[in-house]
Amino acid sequence: MKWSIVRGFGKVHYFNVSYLVLFAVPVLATIYSEVNQHNLHLVLPMRLKVVYAASICYTIAIAVYQYRCPDIIKLYETDLDYVQATYPMYLRAHPDRKMEIVLANLLDNQLEIRNRVVNALRELNASVRPANDPVRQDLTTMVDSVYDSCIQRHLIGEYKTAQTVNPLAMWVSIAFYIIGTLLMVGFLIERSYTVFTA
Repeated sequence: MKWSIVRGFGKVHYFNVSYLVLFAVPVLATIYSEVNQHNLHLVLPMRLKVVYAASICYTIAIAVYQYRCPDIIKLYETDLDYVQATYPMYLRAHPDRKMEIVLANLLDNQLEIRNRVVNALRELNASVRPANDPVRQDLTTMVDSVYDSCIQRHLIGEYKTAQTVNPLAMWVSIAFYIIGTLLMVGFLIERSYTVFTA
């Protein structure tokens, strides 16, 4: 299960209308209660109670999503959206992490580059070398040649990690969406049956 699935539920327009139901039904219930004091004995229809229960479920699901879903998922629909939006900023903001990002995000088929980078780092750490040293220049060239793709993999990895943060909250949110949806489907089936049998 991923947070993006929960995010998808939130795009259904009825969930926004459910707020109206959430506030309107208690007002209607209060009016019924006031009227019933005059011995009229009006009862809130069961259908309205089902729609209200579904709205409560949706509200809980939305609240859990809003408070527990990572901001990355709320702001960006896909990992590619996240990469496109944050890549330039990340490039400028984290030059100090260049080597770390490259070493952590090289692919398995880039083993030769990894070995060359690690060996060059060892050689540079073993002795003090000038800025124009061929080993340092070779290291800079190698790192620069793969840095762009490594940043992209790093950002995609961040997005994928965010997808699985707070799993309990994710399941609670999706469970309330499903319960609310089942209540609404039951309501619509019952209403459809009434229409076709009238």
